[in-house]
Amino acid sequence: MGERTQALITVKYGNSKTKASVSIHYQWGYGRYMLMDVLNQGIYLINKAYDLRDESREELAKGIFDRSTGVINFVTYESGVSAYDETGFGGRYEPYQETIEDVMKFSDNNDGYAHLEMVFDENGFSLDDKTRLRLFDFEGQQIGLNKFCESGKEFATKDFIKGYRLLLENYGINLEEESVK
Repeated sequence: MGERTQALITVKYGNSKTKASVSIHYQWGYGRYMLMDVLNQGIYLINKAYDLRDESREELAKGIFDRSTGVINFVTYESGVSAYDETGFGGRYEPYQETIEDVMKFSDNNDGYAHLEMVFDENGFSLDDKTRLRLFDFEGQQIGLNKFCESGKEFATKDFIKGYRLLLENYGINLEEESVK
């Protein structure tokens, strides 16, 4: 039921070591809904990166959870996975490192995925050359923003797409468009 999408928010500090990875499920997430939440997460992480660098992985993941408009699928930090429910963190599970491929394999999706990778140096400064947003169709094929927005065109107009690109650029988030084959 509904237009289901998922986003993976990955935060890395230093030597590209993943500090936290949060998978978010959106019911009716097509169009601009998930895209705006992902942008909001990126802006929050950029603005708070210095303060967040010393927080525990759990606290970092919880901060992402608290700001999301979606429902958390699962998060990874340290050596294991925790599941979220409406009350917050649930139980611990076996060690697991979440990737966008894992999200695609284990999520209920019919309208696409987003993967936001926020990369900071040890001091909390954004590494713009490594920070990126990638979009995928529901089959897992990387696509561009225009293609992603086609399914929700009444909500993701040409003006929205133009403005979204500008916001990503101004915050140093590289939008990786689909590869040419």
